[in-house]
Amino acid sequence: LNHPNICTILDIGDADGQAFIAMELLDGESLKQRMRNGPVPLDVLIPVVIDVARALSAAHLAGIVHRDIAPGNIFITANGTGKILDFGLAKALANEDLDEGGDTVTDAGLIPGTVHYLSPEQLLGQTVDRRADLWALGAVLFHAATGVRPFDGRSRSDVIAQITARTAIPVRRVATALPVAFEQIVSRLLARDPDTRYQRAADVMKDLEAVLAQWQ
Repeated sequence: LNHPNICTILDIGDADGQAFIAMELLDGESLKQRMRNGPVPLDVLIPVVIDVARALSAAHLAGIVHRDIAPGNIFITANGTGKILDFGLAKALANEDLDEGGDTVTDAGLIPGTVHYLSPEQLLGQTVDRRADLWALGAVLFHAATGVRPFDGRSRSDVIAQITARTAIPVRRVATALPVAFEQIVSRLLARDPDTRYQRAADVMKDLEAVLAQWQ
């Protein structure tokens, strides 16, 4: 993948028996680091997430599902650009499944990724497609905008049980000042049934751009 919103891999090699990946040097901080200061203002958060959605759209069209969209894998450059850092858990769709909505099977018994941002179908070991990335994007939006994860618990198993059995609460119950349209986007992204979620990252971008225009 070669995209302005995806961190560029410059080289992959071996040095004295040590494998390495050389990536572009970025000036800024991860979204996870930014969130340590509290909820991220929408005028900062939405442009970054639009950039991430733009990158996901390109990856999905190339038949690649990221499978680990989380604050630690999203970088905010010094000029406010959002970039996806890590495709280490990405998986390619089979050729016959390249059209939007195609499936890829999660490895049996394996739950890859950052658990708080994994879709119900990933945690249940079901087939996953690019809509799993969009669910994760919704979890990131919820957490970054409110400072609270949509699903949390005392243990990994608690979080998994919540994600697979519950619907996320509306985001405005946590942060009442957020726009209704923003809440609607997050709720649709976090729909448990993939068929009722956003189906394309491009549609998420369009709706976020509308919220940003009204917010500013």
